[in-house]
Amino acid sequence: MAAKIPDRIVEQVAVVGNLKDAGRIVRERYTGVVDRIAYYYPVPEGDSVEKWRTFTDAARGTA
Repeated sequence: MAAKIPDRIVEQVAVVGNLKDAGRIVRERYTGVVDRIAYYYPVPEGDSVEKWRTFTDAARGTA
């Protein structure tokens, strides 16, 4: 099924990239459109807070 859906379509409906890129994409795509965004991504046990801070800082525009 994945082979039948072009990347350009996936990128229109999903946020795709590493944590820093994903945060930037979220900020660019939704600034001025929404007031809040809730993420549902279970953080794996043992992942560092700093790793995820890369994403949140990029999403906030503080990275």
